[in-house]
Amino acid sequence: LPSFFPQTTKEAQDVHTKAGQAGVAVQETLGVLEELLRLMNQPAAVDEEGLKQLELNFSKAKTKTNQLKEHMSELEQRATLQKVRVQKLDSSIDEILADIRNLEDIQRSLPPGCYNTKAIELP
Repeated sequence: LPSFFPQTTKEAQDVHTKAGQAGVAVQETLGVLEELLRLMNQPAAVDEEGLKQLELNFSKAKTKTNQLKEHMSELEQRATLQKVRVQKLDSSIDEILADIRNLEDIQRSLPPGCYNTKAIELP
């Protein structure tokens, strides 16, 4: 059980970092799309250079969209992994609690004086 915690914590930190990177990519994509819209709303001002700029911005937007898809896919995979790890932790905790209840049942079923009730955990 304790070996799950560092691994789960590291995975959560990695997911947080990737989510931040995806957020940056979203902002960059929005900027490119806004520039595309601005150029498209000025049809009279679009000359050869403007057309090249429009094509370049469109290409950048496609690239950013693909990057976002990759980030989202990775985040979804990591989220699935996290969910599995949390389920394992929950299951381990449930097993430990069941073991404790079983031990308490055993303790209650023993006749008085048949066992030492002194707490083991005391220093």
